[in-house]
Amino acid sequence: MYDRFMFLGVPATDSMRYVRLRIYPERSIHPLYSYVDDADDVESCRVLQWNASDPEEMVLVYEVEGGREGFEATAEAATVVVDYVVVASSGSRYQAVVHTRASEPMASLWRAATLEGILLVPPLVQLDDGGIETRVVGGNDDIQRMLRQLPERVDFQVDRVKGSGGWRLNPSVEASVEVPSRQKEALEKAYDLGYYSVPREATHDDVADELGCSKSTASEHLRKAEARIVASAMEDCLRS
Repeated sequence: MYDRFMFLGVPATDSMRYVRLRIYPERSIHPLYSYVDDADDVESCRVLQWNASDPEEMVLVYEVEGGREGFEATAEAATVVVDYVVVASSGSRYQAVVHTRASEPMASLWRAATLEGILLVPPLVQLDDGGIETRVVGGNDDIQRMLRQLPERVDFQVDRVKGSGGWRLNPSVEASVEVPSRQKEALEKAYDLGYYSVPREATHDDVADELGCSKSTASEHLRKAEARIVASAMEDCLRS
């Protein structure tokens, strides 16, 4: 089991934090979770949005690549699933709205994740090792309280802690450099993941997973955005 209080060493001087968190619940947490974990033809699974105002009965928007027949069959057979509908699809990728009841420890997990003072940042990504990766924004005390309230049957790992909100283009730079929204999103995701850290902590594959696109597309977005910013910076240098 991971150290349940490994986050407690964070300095209290900067009260707001942006935390990348990996949660490892029991496989029985939900039938769809177990299906995705077992299915060889599911390439990726993310929860894009949710309504968890009632942690015992919630609505979630899934985005899944591969395994549509198995996903629908599992949702159809699961007694905890009240209703579901596939709302969009493109090739092997599809989105489904799932209305489900939540038994333990899923309900307790959602209660901890939706405490006052905590913001859970979508998406929730189901990992190949059975974990769920998410990002949380909140004060040190609130995040520590959330971690303490995670069910005992749920392990967790804090991957990264930084100032809240991650990184965004400086407004003065954004005003002088016209960066298309998708390229800007790629830059922000790459920075948050540590792609621009020294040494580098993320790859094009990691950025592609966050954007929900191919590695080559993520690489192209970053290259074009970087070219725009560097060109603008060089023009400013030459004018000064």
